[in-house]
Amino acid sequence: MLTSNLIIYLSLLVVGAIAGYFLSRAFQPIQKEQKELENKLIEAQRELKDYQQEVANHFRATSKAVSSLSKNYKCVVEQLAGGALHLASTDVSRQILNSVFDKSEDVNLDSSTDIQPPKDYAPKVPGGVLSEEYGLKEAASPVSNPTISDSAYVAENDDDPTLNIN
Repeated sequence: MLTSNLIIYLSLLVVGAIAGYFLSRAFQPIQKEQKELENKLIEAQRELKDYQQEVANHFRATSKAVSSLSKNYKCVVEQLAGGALHLASTDVSRQILNSVFDKSEDVNLDSSTDIQPPKDYAPKVPGGVLSEEYGLKEAASPVSNPTISDSAYVAENDDDPTLNIN
């Protein structure tokens, strides 16, 4: 009896080991696929950070280039104004200086004028488009016989979409 129990236990152990081996093989591709997806996610996050850093560096370099450009422009204007003062007559020099300073005042962004938002300049006319009654019909009135002048008025105004309420 002892040997038969021992044989049963050993055979169950072998069957369990074989079943465990096949089950682990069955679930292994899912884990492998999960690992690949995690690696792809990490790679995509790293690429995004690199791209964001590249964009920040680009804007930083652009800002420096624009700053350098404005400094160089100022130097060119000063050089031209100095040369004009030195080489041209007094009247021409005065005109050049006035034109340079007039243009620079237009460029000044720190103006003391108060900026106002645009206003609605559409006139509110009784019965007009801005009226609350626009497009609403009165109660049906008795039908009158149209005259020739009425039909001519209607024919002229058929093309006017503001008169077509329907």
